[in-house]
Amino acid sequence: MKKIMLIAALIAGAAGARAQNKSDFEMVKSDNKDEVIYKGPLTFDDIREVKAFHLEKNAARYDPNPQELALLTDKLKEYQLVVFLGTWCEDSHKLIPELYKVLTATNYPSDRQLQLYALDRSKKGREGEEQPYQITNVPTIILLKEGKEKGRITEIVEKSIEGDLLRIIEKE
Repeated sequence: MKKIMLIAALIAGAAGARAQNKSDFEMVKSDNKDEVIYKGPLTFDDIREVKAFHLEKNAARYDPNPQELALLTDKLKEYQLVVFLGTWCEDSHKLIPELYKVLTATNYPSDRQLQLYALDRSKKGREGEEQPYQITNVPTIILLKEGKEKGRITEIVEKSIEGDLLRIIEKE
């Protein structure tokens, strides 16, 4: 089973590598007229367009731990991040701007190493991107190194986004 999961993750990673920093999402109709539901690969620029995120404003409000940011600056670049979120999800609205701030502050090479996927309310992507990762909640932030999952943050943080990322990296 582990071999199957690894192969599936590598295939999804390769597919995601082609989709990095590309928008290929679809908008799904919602019963709530104020709600925006995207499904598929997207970018921070796309997220910026979803008013519920208040991406820049909420990122500016977030005050990450400077010592943890300093430690992450060199270490985080060794990892690929795969992030699943819901444009309809309040937890995503909170955590994704914080992640954005941390990635920006650490000069993370998002253009090469970050894959963002929006899921609908049933946690399904546009082309099944979530399947190899067995996503049950959003947001889910997965750290991969050399194609292998090293850890994940699911829905909420234990300490802070930067603290939890650092904890995953340091346990390796």
